[in-house]
Amino acid sequence: MTRLASTKIPVLPIRNTVLFPGLALPIKVGRPQSIVALQKAQLKGQERGLLLALSQIDSDLEKEPGAEDLYHTGTLLEFQRVRGNAEEGFQVLVRGTERVRVSDLAFKDGCLWA
Repeated sequence: MTRLASTKIPVLPIRNTVLFPGLALPIKVGRPQSIVALQKAQLKGQERGLLLALSQIDSDLEKEPGAEDLYHTGTLLEFQRVRGNAEEGFQVLVRGTERVRVSDLAFKDGCLWA
């Protein structure tokens, strides 16, 4: 399991889904904070963007999740294909690359960062 050190990665809070390393899965990104995280990952200029998927502790949570609402072990994701727009949401094909433990989450520029 990897610990994130100096590299800051946008966090994608997920609910009712478990993503494992090696697994490819299409996911719907529609909450405002999640859309910002996806856009920030795309702006980093990498060939394939990186996001960190962290599951929500309470999947019925209606508000945007904060650091206290997420498990601190998740999966580092490469997104391989993005379709859609910010108004209607995105369909994103992601592939888990490795399991990650997060020690610090911070809200900055409209999304959570690990």
